[in-house]
Amino acid sequence: MHNLDSIVLSPIPLGDIEAKGWLLNQLLLQKKNITGEFEDISPDVKTTGDDRSGWLGGSGESWERGPYYVRGLVYLAYALDDDSLKEKVQKWIDWVIESQIDNGQAGPKAGMPDFDYWAMMPMLIALTEYYDATEDERVIGFLDAYFRFQLDALKKDPLRDWGKARAGDNIYAAKWLYDKTKESYLVDLCNLLYNQADNWKSAYEKGNWGHIVNTHQSFKLFPLMFGMTGDKTYVDTYYSGVRNLFRTSGRIDGMSNGDEMSGDIEATRGTETCAVVEQMFSDIVAFRYLKDPRIGDSLEKVCFNALPSQLTPEITGQVYFTMQNQIEATLGYHGFSSDGGDRSVYGTPGGYPCCIHNFHMGWPLFASNLWFRTSDSGLLAFAYAPNAVKAQVGNNTNVMITQKTNYPFEDSILLKIEADNEETWPLYIRIPSWCDEAKIYVNGDFKGSCKEGSFVRLEAEWKSGDEVKIVLPMKIRTKFMQNNSVGVTYGPLVFCLFIEENWEKISYVSTDWKIPEKYSSYNITPKSNWNYALNLSEGFKVKRKKRYDYDNLVFKSVSVPIEIEAKGAIVESWEYDDRIKGASTLPISPVSEHGKEVKIRLIPYGFARLRASLMPWYGKEKVLYEPDFNVFDTVVAPVDKNDENARLGALPLGKYTGLIRCDVEKDSSIDVLVNGEIVDSVSLYKGEEYFSLPLPIMQNMYNRVEFKGDVSSVKIKSLEFDGKSEVFAYRWEAEHSIVLGNANNRGSHVGGIDKAGDGIAFKIHVSENNMYCFRIYYAAFFGDASHDLFVNGKKAAVVNYKKTDLGWGVFDDETYVEVFVPLTEGTHAISIQKTNLSTGFAEIDAVYVPWQ
Repeated sequence: MHNLDSIVLSPIPLGDIEAKGWLLNQLLLQKKNITGEFEDISPDVKTTGDDRSGWLGGSGESWERGPYYVRGLVYLAYALDDDSLKEKVQKWIDWVIESQIDNGQAGPKAGMPDFDYWAMMPMLIALTEYYDATEDERVIGFLDAYFRFQLDALKKDPLRDWGKARAGDNIYAAKWLYDKTKESYLVDLCNLLYNQADNWKSAYEKGNWGHIVNTHQSFKLFPLMFGMTGDKTYVDTYYSGVRNLFRTSGRIDGMSNGDEMSGDIEATRGTETCAVVEQMFSDIVAFRYLKDPRIGDSLEKVCFNALPSQLTPEITGQVYFTMQNQIEATLGYHGFSSDGGDRSVYGTPGGYPCCIHNFHMGWPLFASNLWFRTSDSGLLAFAYAPNAVKAQVGNNTNVMITQKTNYPFEDSILLKIEADNEETWPLYIRIPSWCDEAKIYVNGDFKGSCKEGSFVRLEAEWKSGDEVKIVLPMKIRTKFMQNNSVGVTYGPLVFCLFIEENWEKISYVSTDWKIPEKYSSYNITPKSNWNYALNLSEGFKVKRKKRYDYDNLVFKSVSVPIEIEAKGAIVESWEYDDRIKGASTLPISPVSEHGKEVKIRLIPYGFARLRASLMPWYGKEKVLYEPDFNVFDTVVAPVDKNDENARLGALPLGKYTGLIRCDVEKDSSIDVLVNGEIVDSVSLYKGEEYFSLPLPIMQNMYNRVEFKGDVSSVKIKSLEFDGKSEVFAYRWEAEHSIVLGNANNRGSHVGGIDKAGDGIAFKIHVSENNMYCFRIYYAAFFGDASHDLFVNGKKAAVVNYKKTDLGWGVFDDETYVEVFVPLTEGTHAISIQKTNLSTGFAEIDAVYVPWQ
């Protein structure tokens, strides 16, 4: 294991990493299909006529879509070293550079009142990559003039809207220029941009995530500021955000749930294509400055699983949102927080057209960032896929390292070195955190096993013909997720139930675009059963195809290079939910009733457009969590099937007795933390095998249980719950309640409560006659407002809301109003709704009832 704290990483210039094998085929599919022909498909990047793109001087689109496309086009053109694509790039770059006016502004809105900093940000990034590939000195002068303009202009006209949310992209380009020129004003600019940005630190701490794309873009902000300032508080903030986002809305594919607005852990929530490629970009930036091998794991998981699942197999289109359990991808409403009725359709464009312009950078971005240069004149292998890298190492020795592999579908990686000189220099190898038996060989000699989640430094006098073999043995792992369901992983790959897909071409186009047949939209429906449970008492069997054409790999469910054979059975109670045109909420596992057991196939997630990736199970008696590095990161509170309010849809809040098994080598004292807060300190004695304590965990999130202190002497082995609980409150999430009238379920709350009859409804069961407090969490951004609360159809109270300042759709723990209502023993229907007597407008996040 090697510490990289003293090492500075630098990116490999665009074009110096050449994709090969299956990865090259993804880039070629983009060139052959949608990226190569996009200027003839999207009117927003049209290049001829008076109505051509505003980014080419026309009257057309002048905001983010042109820059999104150009950024991806630059990556693809130079990753492929393709002259025809470079020619396309050049006209955009030339126009942007020539558009700059005397004060430094540029772009189609230069000198205009509606100039938007945000629209320039992806174009700035495109320019930095273009320079790295071409060394066109015009870029340096252009960026210097623009950033000097910004430093002055931002003091009078600060960031707003999308620019505030995505300031990290602006800082990325400014820091790029600072690394080239060391001009001190760029430090001032980065600090100014950071101070004008949305308060992501607060969002990370409070869980006020909002828009999913903004959220995943934000993960580059704090690593960049750490890289600029060296202040480690930025590092702490970054990790708190990563942890808390996964806790509240994490997914098995490495993304978060957010079908526009960030959601919960429900398996039928969506994640957006834009967010996927932005997360990849953020991972690459974060790794450069934090040098954490787990960030490489994140990048690979997102790239190998989420990215291909968002695209059609031949890359002729994309989908706006994908679900972890996606049993249908069709035109119509699927219960997303932003659901235009076309968010689940694969096509061009798939849903709102931002993603069809932004996704182009995905595969070439990954291919161009597989390696980093190190400040000790070496190279670091960051992520793995077939490629060849050219670089200078040591004392200006030119090398090419070819990475021969079919990873992630196989576990062996061979690095073949060609060098124009024999010289000593270091080669760093990233060992994934999921691999606990990695082995490295140099020229056939075994160099030892490697610790998971680490870097290995190989320093030698390297010469042409030297070979380094990396073996990363993969194991099937099951991870408990929502409602105790399991997700199955094998190395960096996520596996899901194979569902036979029926692709039906439809005439629908979400815009007025004239789409060639090649880029048609599709309804995808299942031709086989999907509601299976896994038998966890039976073993899994990995099966690889003996002869597979990796050079022509297409991410298609009927042509997978690897699959897992398992046993499972139909669960009849896991039904189709017509309200969302998809799977109903996962049944609580272990399931007690299921059909006849059969063999089932699990295939890699990225090859499937229909899937069940979180599955119920049977065959074991209880949930037994196993830790990663003394951390349990997907703990979900057990469900009491006799709890009437839980059965009515309420979320019990309380403490659950956890049994932790351990090996204690010597007397120790450890702290037990739940979701970052210390809940207890425990003294353990040598030889103890277990201890128990109440843990405050919830059912609607992935609770993080970890142990700190003298943990070197304590090996935590497992966590389970004994069924004992103490419930102190119930919480009804608005989005899981019945939505009344024309109110809008926005995924994380209910808004659009604008007319009489709009609101939410739910049921509550009480065991005694008493006065009960209803605490309503809300937003009322326009001013004071009111709703009425009804019990069994009769008005029981008026809910008076005070104006809030956080904005619509933003809530916190301090913003609520309480009303007290008498209830008799039994079950009651509660509704909170706008009436003809109500005033103003308010959105509802949740209703909380403290328990007697």
